[in-house]
Parts: sequence; structure tokens; C-alpha cells
Amino acid sequence: MSQPPLASILINNHNYGQFISEAIQSALSQTYPHCEVIVVDDGSKDNSREVIESYHDLITSVFQENSGQAAAMNAAFQSSKGEIIFFLDSDDIFDSTKVEKIVKIFQDIPVIGWCFHPLLMVDQHRNTLKVEKETFTGPSGTYDVTSKMSRGKLSGTLPMQGTATSGMSFRRSFLETLLPIPEELRITSDNYLKYAGFGLSPGYILLEYIAYQRIHDNNAYTLRSNISKLRLDIDIITAYWLRKNFPALSTFSNNLFAYALSRTKRNDDIPPKVFSLINQYRKLLSPNEKIFISLKRAYYSLNS
Repeated sequence: MSQPPLASILINNHNYGQFISEAIQSALSQTYPHCEVIVVDDGSKDNSREVIESYHDLITSVFQENSGQAAAMNAAFQSSKGEIIFFLDSDDIFDSTKVEKIVKIFQDIPVIGWCFHPLLMVDQHRNTLKVEKETFTGPSGTYDVTSKMSRGKLSGTLPMQGTATSGMSFRRSFLETLLPIPEELRITSDNYLKYAGFGLSPGYILLEYIAYQRIHDNNAYTLRSNISKLRLDIDIITAYWLRKNFPALSTFSNNLFAYALSRTKRNDDIPPKVFSLINQYRKLLSPNEKIFISLKRAYYSLNS
């Protein structure tokens, strides 16, 4: 009989010393016995290193200078050996049965490259937040949206709106085709992986809340008051690198680029680094694509 696949849980951390112990403990407490836990600390200035080192050889720890979430995730993957890869933000928590359930899905359905699920939002004390839960529009199961993504469409094709880092897992052989994540994506690197995953492989949507996303004052993105500004920067960077690294997703990338531009009123609202990427993106476009993006930008502006 073949050996059960090794699962790698990759935890990225930056200044979340007050939370990371719970994240590590949730990874070590999985009912699936064949797990390794990789923790990358991205230049924390708090007590994170002390907490991480207290786990000794129960985990593999990597300490690097502050370079952003993408760099931490890339480093974690390089240190891993598992066939099935799980990402976990250091302020989030896995349910103890998560890895066991998802490894079985990958074993039962060899064609899939990814498995995503929704996250249950909790506060810093792990109390469930009173936010309106998403209404799922279909069942758990295998979804192949690669052809729709190649035509630039994603809305309405999946039974849930999306997920974040701690709701994402990949078959190693597929994830290798997506990495490294561009290090310009210092936060919300998950968007890049999600879109690339949707566009390049069938996957499985598991409609179970088997991980918890902690919402607190120091969240880098989720429920932030300035999310529109952050989203502009992230969407531009994500669109550029999707277009550059995965030409098959150019139509989707163009749509994302046009949508991001539709939310800008003045060029001086755009950070210089992002403005430079906008100009680089435009250099990749054919004349017809430039017309397409202009029309899409106008359409999104009118319907926002």
C-alpha cells in the first residue's frame, strides 16, 4: 500500500506574537497524523521569535528580514516537503479535522489542483462575529472554471464569493507552477494564488467552516476602513503579475486592471510604484486590448 501523503502547513507571521501560539497549536493538533508545520517569521519586532522558538523541533522555523507576506509564503514552501500544502495566517486557526478532510478530497479526486473553503470570522477572543453569513449558491464539489477564466469571467461561476489565505490548500505539483508569488504583493498574496488557481486547474470547493479568520485592530486588509485604497493597489499589482506570468489569463487580468482603474479619479491618488506598474501593464497591451480596457473602465465607472 502507498504511504499516506505528507501535509505541509505553512504559517506566515509578522508581529502577531499574541496570536501565533494558537495558530501553531491548531496546526499541531490535527487529526491527520502525517503533518509538518513550517513557520516563517517575517522580521517581527515583538515577542514572535520567542514564541516560535518555544516549539523547538515540533515545527520547522525560518526567520527572515521583513519582506512581506509573499516572500514569507515563498520561503515556507521552499522549506516544505509535503504533497498537499496548506496556508495559515498566524492570527487564524484551523479546525482540528481540516487537514484530514481535505487530504481525503485530494486523494479521491486526482484531477484537482486546489481546494478552497470559506472562513468563519471570529474576534480576538475566538468569539464568532455577528456578521451576515454568505448564502452559498451551489453544493460542495469539483469546479472547473478554467475556460470561463480564459474568457475573463469569474462572477457567478462558484458557489461562494471567495476565501483568504487560511482557506486555501494546493497539490504541491500544481502549486509549483504558480510560485514564486511576486514579492510586490506584501499583503493579500492569496488573491494572486486564487485567480491563478481558478484559471489553470480544476479544484474543489468545500462549503464547511473548518478554519477561523480572526478580525482584530491590526488586520492588514479584511474589514479595514481604508480598504478601497488598499484594494486599488493590490488589484493593480495582482493584474500585472497575472498578465505577465500567465498569458492564458490575459483577458481576466485586463478585466481586473480595468476595474481597478475605474476606481481612480486622479493620477496623484496612485502611489508612484503602482503608477509605474500601470504604465508597464499598458506596454504589454495590443491596440485592441487598450480599446477593450478603456471601454471596460468606462462601464465599471458608470455601474459603480
